[in-house]
Amino acid sequence: LDPIEVALTYQRLLEEIGLTQDSLSQRVGKERSTITNSLRLLRLSPDVQQAVREGIISAGHGRAIISLEDVDNQQVLFKKIINEKLNVRQAEELAKKLKNPKQAAVPKELPHNLRKAEKSLADALAVKVEIKSSAKGNKGKIVLNFSNESELEKILSHFS
Repeated sequence: LDPIEVALTYQRLLEEIGLTQDSLSQRVGKERSTITNSLRLLRLSPDVQQAVREGIISAGHGRAIISLEDVDNQQVLFKKIINEKLNVRQAEELAKKLKNPKQAAVPKELPHNLRKAEKSLADALAVKVEIKSSAKGNKGKIVLNFSNESELEKILSHFS
């Protein structure tokens, strides 16, 4: 059974037999919080539920999505999970940022020319490169990541 089928089964048992979540949890040998989290998946939009059913995203991703009250933000997160192949932890972090946009703005996607420059630099220097630009795009910074002294020396050799 996929996570949505499990949730539908729990819901059916609650409604048809009149069980409480506590009594259901005892009968199926699961924690009450597990039952509750499973049932929360049924509040997802049909397209997100389908993605959970098909294994495109996990139930954990679904819980991160449903933590957002705003339906538009739910769709934004859903698309980012798929397009950027976010793991559950990353999805939860992004959900937190979408809930509190003033605390941490959601990073904007880099324009094509900057993504291309980032890739070119990374290929040339053989290290991870991050380009960060201002909102207007007229200022920015380049971050070169190295993990040991030899990588640093390799980077520096390109500039001497």
